[in-house]
Amino acid sequence: MTENELRRILSGLKIPTASNIARERARHRAALALGRTETAPNSERAVWFWRLTAGALAVALTGVLTWQAWLRPDAPREDTAADQKILKQMQALFPRQVNAVVDDNGKVDLSVAQSPEVGSDQPIVVLFQRHGQMIRVLSYSGHKFCLPLDGHEHCFEILAAAAGGVILEEDDRAWLTAGAPEIAGYSVRAQTLEASL
Repeated sequence: MTENELRRILSGLKIPTASNIARERARHRAALALGRTETAPNSERAVWFWRLTAGALAVALTGVLTWQAWLRPDAPREDTAADQKILKQMQALFPRQVNAVVDDNGKVDLSVAQSPEVGSDQPIVVLFQRHGQMIRVLSYSGHKFCLPLDGHEHCFEILAAAAGGVILEEDDRAWLTAGAPEIAGYSVRAQTLEASL
């Protein structure tokens, strides 16, 4: 084939017209090759798509977290059977001498009387909560325990009241725990172990 024949064949071919999308893509690629900053074709649509997708995911996540917070109570539920088991095991080791079992965020302290005492038939749990810190005290009605709260030693006597209520007595004050009083910056709740918190 000669050069003239090739030109005649090529001149007879018709170039199809490019679509608008193909033109935009070619323009974008040329701009990238030349180092110019231009937005890609349909990039605004892509940005809006991802913004809407992210917004929808944020709304869905907020809904799930709200639903979980609504179903979950404000304070952790106590396992009264486990608390009763702990007191029973401690009583087996120290018959009628267990004064209190104190769990301060995983650090457990056992208070034992020197000699057997009476009045270990009404088990009680007392919760002191502040800023994510929780102190659990397992004891009995009529018993005393001491805690270092807010830099000071506080000693309480626990008394079971009617209908499962609990009274905490300090030297010159007394609190009915049904109203969740605040003591030394701690919110306090208490209940006999026969009734769940």
